[in-house]
Amino acid sequence: MKRNLPSSPTPDPHPSKHQKAYLRYLSLGFELAASLGGPIWIGYLLDQKTESAPWYTLGGIFTGMILFFYTIFKTVKSVRGDHS
Repeated sequence: MKRNLPSSPTPDPHPSKHQKAYLRYLSLGFELAASLGGPIWIGYLLDQKTESAPWYTLGGIFTGMILFFYTIFKTVKSVRGDHS
């Protein structure tokens, strides 16, 4: 005997306002983590390879901080533009 199972709901092609906000903040969190963590991780790997600790890691920290603040300012600018 074959059962009639309910079909899975199809995704809404037009996300709601709350879904858009959720995706925006999820994206922002990933960008911030990557902009700060990426250069530090690369600096750490370079230090391990060249045995020059802590110079590349410090350079990664400095670069990561610059990218982190750039991402924040870019986001604030876009949010202000959305509400104008």
